[in-house]
Amino acid sequence: MTITPEIFDAQRVPRFGSANPERMRLEFWEWMVRAYEGLSPFDGEREPARGMPYWARKRFGRDREASSPVWTFERMGASRTRLADGRVVCVGGEHEDYYDPDFYIYNDVVVLGPDAAVEMYGYPRDVFPPTDFHSASLVGGRLIVIGTIGHPEDRRPGVTPVHVLHLDDYRIESMATAGEAPGWIHDHEARIEGDSIVVSGGDVYFEEADEGRFRRNLEDYALHVPSGTWRRTSDRGWRQFWMSLAHARNEYVSFSFLDPGAAPLTEPFSWEVLLDRSILIPTGGTWVEDVLHDEFDLWRGARSIVDGVPVAVKEEGGAIVMVIEGRMDEAKAATLAEGLRARIEAACGRPCVVRGGG
Repeated sequence: MTITPEIFDAQRVPRFGSANPERMRLEFWEWMVRAYEGLSPFDGEREPARGMPYWARKRFGRDREASSPVWTFERMGASRTRLADGRVVCVGGEHEDYYDPDFYIYNDVVVLGPDAAVEMYGYPRDVFPPTDFHSASLVGGRLIVIGTIGHPEDRRPGVTPVHVLHLDDYRIESMATAGEAPGWIHDHEARIEGDSIVVSGGDVYFEEADEGRFRRNLEDYALHVPSGTWRRTSDRGWRQFWMSLAHARNEYVSFSFLDPGAAPLTEPFSWEVLLDRSILIPTGGTWVEDVLHDEFDLWRGARSIVDGVPVAVKEEGGAIVMVIEGRMDEAKAATLAEGLRARIEAACGRPCVVRGGG
């Protein structure tokens, strides 16, 4: 398969399908899938999978043109489901983060055949919106696709998106559901139990004071597939609070934590707040473990025990989140959260607010 600069220019930009489904027969797209999957050599080369959009622009002499995303199969948050006949069905996913010129959330289906065949299907946006960090559960001849992060304008707090992909013709339809659903969830686990799909973990989008946020999903929810009915199947009684600095709406802040008295290996970014990780331990708490150590020797959180109850604290999306992983008196939980808020405020020298509790 030979891709010319002219083919690249004509097919480089992602696009939605015009039918449900539309078979997308684009040589450049298939070439990118094969390059990423290592299915066959191209023009005598085997290119690295990482950084594929940049590599593609450079490969075709367009490395200075980054005004629009380049279609790629290098994605995060896509699902891959292997079928009994050897097909691997890949759904959606995103490339890069929102600030990158190659950022894009896909709404396609790519089917990898056991004989190295590649089929690609596109959909209108109103049939299947851009979907990432979802789950895909095989039920009979269908994939039940649950959840997404999606674009901010698509998020609907309290609603859990569910789509059905029919594996005989790759048609997609939205599933109407009722009952107590987890909400706008992503990055969760899904398992099949009888006629139901049980969703656990992950993060849920919600809005507070006209500002969108994510919180941990603390309970399990079961979707009864035949009826489309959700129900909550656990009652853990956990509580969570999140602390954030009072700042301008568009100001980005990220927290990292250091060993007491330690200095970072590199200079912090202007938006990065470095704190002594000892402030993460609640009054009366016993240290259990550190969590999420990164490549710069910074800690992202810790877990301790307070009155026999695990208390996890970590940085998430510009906030510090405290999750009380067990049943605790409401007043005691609020006191722990207020203590953490006060320590953060004192360490940063800036006002800090605490929210949540449920």
